[in-house]
Amino acid sequence: MRRGDTLVVMSAGSATRSLRALTGAARVRLFIAGLAACVGLLWLGPVHAAHPQIADTSLPWWVIAVLFCAADLCLVHVHLRRDAHSFSMSELALLLGLLFASPAGLIAGQVIGSTLAQVKRGQSRLKIAFNVAQFTLSASLAVLSFHAAAGGVASLGPRAWFAAAVASTVYAATNVICVSIAISLSEGKAQFGRLHLVLSMSLLGGLTNTSLGLVAATVLRYEPSATWLLMVPAAGMYVAYRAYNSEREKHESLEFLYHSTRILNETPEFEQAVLTLLNQARTMFRAETAAIAFVPPGDDSVLLRSAVGCDGETSLMQVVPASSMRVLLDRFGAGATSLLLKAPLEPELMDFLDANGMRDAMVAPLRGETRVVGLIVLGNRLGDVTTFDNEDVRLFETLANHASIALENGRLGQSLAQLQELERQLKHQAFHDPLTGLANRSLFADRVSLALSRIERDPQICGVLFIDLDDFKTVNDTLGHAAGDQLLVAVAHRVLGCLRPGDTGARLGGDEFAVLLEDIAGPEDAARVAARVTHALRLPVQVAGQSVHVRASVGIATSLDVTAADELLRNADLAMYMAKADGKGRFKLFEPSMRAAVVRRHEMKSDLQRATARGDFSVHYQPFHDLSTGRLVAVEALVRWNCPERGMIYPDSFISLAEETGLIISIGRYVLQEACRQAALWQRRFPDEPLSMSVNLSPVQFQQPGLVAMVADSLKASGLRPCSLILEITEGVMLQDSEFTIGVLNDLRSLGVRIAMDDFGTGYSSLSYLRRLPIDILKIAKAFVDGIGEDPGVSAFAQAIVGLGRTLNMQTLAEGIEHPWQARELHALGCELGQGYYFARPMPAIEMERILEARQDELDGTLAEVIAFPA
Repeated sequence: MRRGDTLVVMSAGSATRSLRALTGAARVRLFIAGLAACVGLLWLGPVHAAHPQIADTSLPWWVIAVLFCAADLCLVHVHLRRDAHSFSMSELALLLGLLFASPAGLIAGQVIGSTLAQVKRGQSRLKIAFNVAQFTLSASLAVLSFHAAAGGVASLGPRAWFAAAVASTVYAATNVICVSIAISLSEGKAQFGRLHLVLSMSLLGGLTNTSLGLVAATVLRYEPSATWLLMVPAAGMYVAYRAYNSEREKHESLEFLYHSTRILNETPEFEQAVLTLLNQARTMFRAETAAIAFVPPGDDSVLLRSAVGCDGETSLMQVVPASSMRVLLDRFGAGATSLLLKAPLEPELMDFLDANGMRDAMVAPLRGETRVVGLIVLGNRLGDVTTFDNEDVRLFETLANHASIALENGRLGQSLAQLQELERQLKHQAFHDPLTGLANRSLFADRVSLALSRIERDPQICGVLFIDLDDFKTVNDTLGHAAGDQLLVAVAHRVLGCLRPGDTGARLGGDEFAVLLEDIAGPEDAARVAARVTHALRLPVQVAGQSVHVRASVGIATSLDVTAADELLRNADLAMYMAKADGKGRFKLFEPSMRAAVVRRHEMKSDLQRATARGDFSVHYQPFHDLSTGRLVAVEALVRWNCPERGMIYPDSFISLAEETGLIISIGRYVLQEACRQAALWQRRFPDEPLSMSVNLSPVQFQQPGLVAMVADSLKASGLRPCSLILEITEGVMLQDSEFTIGVLNDLRSLGVRIAMDDFGTGYSSLSYLRRLPIDILKIAKAFVDGIGEDPGVSAFAQAIVGLGRTLNMQTLAEGIEHPWQARELHALGCELGQGYYFARPMPAIEMERILEARQDELDGTLAEVIAFPA
């Protein structure tokens, strides 16, 4: 290969994919080009060198052309199942050409004669090109096989007869195979299932015609004047073929009409009867598609359409606009009995064919007593006969009349009533959530728009609630999607139970719900409904045999100063988003300032991602003290975000964002590793005061499969003793799968670490959960510490928690202690440990270290004297 030449290699697989990417017509054109190339190679080679066997008798090419043209015009169509096979007397012309014409004369006569016949029959240019190519190839192969089988014999005899039979067989087989390949390429899939049947029928007809041709050749060779006598058996055969086929078609037509009428009268299900009828019609008329469309009473704007496609694809009673068949409905309304649609046609009818992917079609009306109640349509004739004819139309019209009568006799009214009910159901399904039965997003938006339009005419106020379930993903992930669906249905019932009859409840998708409140006095009414919804959703729900607690964040927006539905929905969505950001399980009324808050929150989310990548975090520590002695026994690790633009940011401002984005995984890993490292360092420096280290775990972290391994690795890397590590979980973990939760906690406990439940009393825990979970420490929430010593109810609640801890053999720790009387009261109630600003605020490690150094120098510690608890 010379420099600069390019070698292109295409694998068989890529070539196949490239071929499939072409349209059917393009693939057929490539096949025609291949056939033409084969003809060219044969003509330049052995065909051109062949000579007639009987040299003293010669037929000119134009005689051969006339014979081929007559044979192709006088076709006999035999219908077999869903196919129509065409037979001609072309083998007779072929045989005479083989015996008495040159190869050039035979092929020229065959090409010209067949082309003229196809033009006369109105075939398309693509089909004419294909037929010319395949006929030329078949004739060329017939010439070669004839000469090979004859072996140079120059007289009519058994050898020549045998050669003629061989040539006829090759000719017929080549035509059948080429047609099958072309159909397969056109439709994009193999069509060889009936090849053996078609081939056997073609060979049988070809051999019959060959026998007649040999008789004609013998007469022509030895007694040319008697040739006209052959017209009698040839015409007789043709007439016999046609008569047989006509009687067969009549029999099939009667049988078809009988079965069709039985189907409509006896099939109990109307829809099934329609589909069976369409399949019968496709089979009888050898159509690619069949469809029937009904016009519901009182509504001529839509049709209910059922259809059957070429691959058995069915569609049952789909609602379609009547405009798709309006041109046909108008024709039949004006009195037309049936229509045969094939080019050329009026533009409107051609548009109908193009819109439905049809090249030709038959259409007939289904008539009731006073109007056209429907249409039946058959499209795209299959087989060699590629268009419907007038005989087909007459039979099709009879079918439509029978169908109309059968439907009218007691079934049409009932069936159309069923169709109307089906239409009503379909419309309901189109605008309602299939799981909960509530309005869907489309219907809800439409009703909000209608409510705002009514406000323009009759001033009033409407409100929208956006409801989003908190941590719903946890239910799906732990209990499964079936349990999640049960929970959504229960939520829908509870939301509806909080509404007035005229209000609209909707499920917008996933775990999002919405409520439209019309004709309310003001935002206060909407807030009261939101309060009822949030309260109703706090009650436990029995799902999959378990008691599941769910909360919801609700956003409220009203039509005050709002004119567009999109704006009202957007405002409610923003308010819901802010309610979730403020701690979930609550409702918020929209305020214009929320837009800026949402923008800031998005900006903070982006900054948090960059901070995580850079490591802009540090850990502060807040001590736990023994309320009996005042001794410092442990510290809690608290993360801080050191933002270059905003300064130090506390966890309340970014932890929820970190959980939403998944960044909490990286942040939590850093805090755990740093806390373990720092605790091990302090234990080595201050061995007389061995501190424990407490680290918070987010519910998102708790769901990570590598949590236990991460804790084990942190302990190993730092050298911290496992008993010195306390892991704090929230009561939100209770929303998760209890078996999974217990398994993870037991795995953590097996490492030797201790488990604390943070903010106990504010969440979802129950005694059954608490009894099963391996908890070591209960942290009493600050809300129950603030009123200690002042509110007897609060003191009683705190005392109950302390008593519960003592009963379950758990330590109790009160957080948020800010005043000395709170510490004294908690100690008197039996609480063992305390934490809060009264003892110390969270501080960096260096400040914590100074406190530890000072304690090392004190005998019993100053704090024990400060907290002078009474006996």
